Amino acid sequence: MQSEKPRLIILGAGNISIYLTTLAARYGFDVTVIDNNPAYAVADKFPQAKSVLCREFAGCMDDLNIGADDYIAVLTRGHTYDPVCLLELMKFDEPRYVGVIGNKRRVAEMLDSIVPKGFSKERRGKLNTPIGFWIGSSTPDEIALSIIAEIVGRKNGVL
Repeated sequence: MQSEKPRLIILGAGNISIYLTTLAARYGFDVTVIDNNPAYAVADKFPQAKSVLCREFAGCMDDLNIGADDYIAVLTRGHTYDPVCLLELMKFDEPRYVGVIGNKRRVAEMLDSIVPKGFSKERRGKLNTPIGFWIGSSTPDEIALSIIAEIVGRKNGVL
């Protein structure tokens, strides 16, 4: 019996997400992209995605049965919805991987703001942030490469 493909759920449908979807599909992931803006959550931008969903981030994963074999990349525009996305993840068993884009200071401040709202310090310690491996990149395609390298490393049990 053939096993199911691992699933990558990308929260945010910006430029990095476009490249990340292509790479993740190439490396054997079923990709779901979610964004709250219909101008971004466009299936034509993500032809390799299994699904592209336009939903508010609050409650956006309620019907996706998030579990221990899922990988989550939080890449929302301007980081505005990162806290909402992370608090949403508290509803589910811990996914295998959660990565959040952003510099360490900004992410630390955001996490400090949501710990009192229920995001546990234990879970905070398991986040991959900044997401991806440091390879000195600033372009969306190279950032996506650094992210998929980290995710594949986790999938293969070397991280």
